[in-house]
Amino acid sequence: MCPACLSTTALLLAGAGSGGVSALLAHRLWHTRKREEPMETQTKTLPEPTFMEGRAFLVAGLREDYTFARRHEIPEQWARFGARWFGRVPGGVGRDAYGIVLSAPAGGGADFAYVCGVEVSDLSLVPAELYRLTVPAYRQARFAHRGPATELPETIDAVMASWLPQSGLAIDHAARPDVPGLVEWYGANFDPATGRGDMEVRVPVKG
Repeated sequence: MCPACLSTTALLLAGAGSGGVSALLAHRLWHTRKREEPMETQTKTLPEPTFMEGRAFLVAGLREDYTFARRHEIPEQWARFGARWFGRVPGGVGRDAYGIVLSAPAGGGADFAYVCGVEVSDLSLVPAELYRLTVPAYRQARFAHRGPATELPETIDAVMASWLPQSGLAIDHAARPDVPGLVEWYGANFDPATGRGDMEVRVPVKG
């Protein structure tokens, strides 16, 4: 990808990433505070998931801890990463990008952590200002997102609010705290000009 495309890509990934995690968090917040109220939005029809044993890999990127009230700031996180690091991370592997939802540290006042980053071959090559993450191998349900990045929140919400609870395959995150709660994957052919290309929502499931 040419350097001139980096800022455009960062903005598109920012919109997709922030919207996706916002949908996830909205679902969690709805279950926590408004269990007695019905959901008002219609659930999107999902494609059949692909079940895979996801490989372990290394990620370098920017990590921020967020409260629900601050989740609208995630686009700025992607913008910072894109402007400074996208395509420039030492040891970077390929051109895929990841938005990874993690549990926040206990007692810190945050509701979740979010990492935007890329795969790397060696964490020792990663500059100190970037967050280093080892994603373990785990069984995943992968949902292809078909449509523009602006509609990714609808796919995530359908997965988290409808498919996962009904599947009976949700894992116990307390038993596997090393496993991400959700991964947004943006493939190398993601087109910055159209906001379309390879995108997936990946959630951990029981093996």
